[in-house]
Amino acid sequence: MTSIDVFVVINILSNRSKWTFIFYKVFKLILQSAANFIYINFENLQYETLVDYRKLNQELVKRIEQIEGKAYLFLDEIQKVAFWEKTINSLRASYDCDTYLTGSNSQLLSGELATEIAGRYGEIKVSVGLNDKKEIDFVAQKGSDKRYYQVTYILGSQATIDREFVAYDGIADNYPKYVLSMDKFDMSRNGIIHQNIIDFLLQK
Repeated sequence: MTSIDVFVVINILSNRSKWTFIFYKVFKLILQSAANFIYINFENLQYETLVDYRKLNQELVKRIEQIEGKAYLFLDEIQKVAFWEKTINSLRASYDCDTYLTGSNSQLLSGELATEIAGRYGEIKVSVGLNDKKEIDFVAQKGSDKRYYQVTYILGSQATIDREFVAYDGIADNYPKYVLSMDKFDMSRNGIIHQNIIDFLLQK
């Protein structure tokens, strides 16, 4: 395992619905093409019984043991599960898995939780950026590092390509700028990195 295998994505977006929509669509696509991804959104009543951390642990163990190789867990709005850190710490001690957690800034990292997993997780804060009245889908910040992300399903037309790449026009800093889509062909240009979403998530 790597030294950090739990990644906490703190949602400080004003537009929560956009975050949920893209997050769901991206991982629905991934789940259709990769057997080693597990995605659970705790705002979906389908998973209401899993807000008990013991039941969540049982479900995740059952699904992880059906996976060959590393498992990737994506748990959205995890703060709805009381004592969820017990499940996460148990899984990371027993299985080869990377875990991505999302939740609100006020609820996700309580004092007790920070003590429970201190020094063993990576924290990424995600917000929406504005560039000359054009919206950047996500700006992710971890410490002094910052990265920009435009996310779309597919770059299927010149208009879509222009929309996603032109959003970065006028941003003068040297932080990495990405356009993520399900396309396999590399369309990087002008220093803006285009990457397949699945490849992006699997890299370290």
